[in-house]
Amino acid sequence: MAEDRNAWALARLELGSARRVLEIGFGPGRALRALLEWHPALEVYGVDRSEVAVRRAERWRAELPSAAKLHLSQGPLEELSPGLGRFDRILAINVNAYWLRPDIAFPPTLACLAPGGIFLAAFDPPSARRGEEIAAALKAGVSNLAGMSFAVERDAGARMTAVRVRR
Repeated sequence: MAEDRNAWALARLELGSARRVLEIGFGPGRALRALLEWHPALEVYGVDRSEVAVRRAERWRAELPSAAKLHLSQGPLEELSPGLGRFDRILAINVNAYWLRPDIAFPPTLACLAPGGIFLAAFDPPSARRGEEIAAALKAGVSNLAGMSFAVERDAGARMTAVRVRR
């Protein structure tokens, strides 16, 4: 089931021209691994607040032929470093900081988004109504940012909602 959700979210990233991708809150690393397996030319970065998640990803990283293209770091979202550079695509799957604390989550994230880049927040809400509430909170989080477009997409089969912000 998680692989289906990750595949659905990754398909919405429009990876065709992307060279650098960041996943925030990668957890067990399924989406990171899929990115590297499906798009081995990408430079993939992962940031997670959990040391356990980073250690887990470090273990399976060595199994991948494109392991050198995966860069992992541990730390909270609000301390996301501009030193990482700009990313063509940024992905966050079920990272609740974007709807619970958009004032803290969006600024460091969007500061890392390259011109023309896409930020995608994908989540599987407990109900359609909650999905609409979360999408509205995400939209409110970016509504005051100039030069950003915003779109919401839902998939009933995967029970997922994606909010796409394009710079």
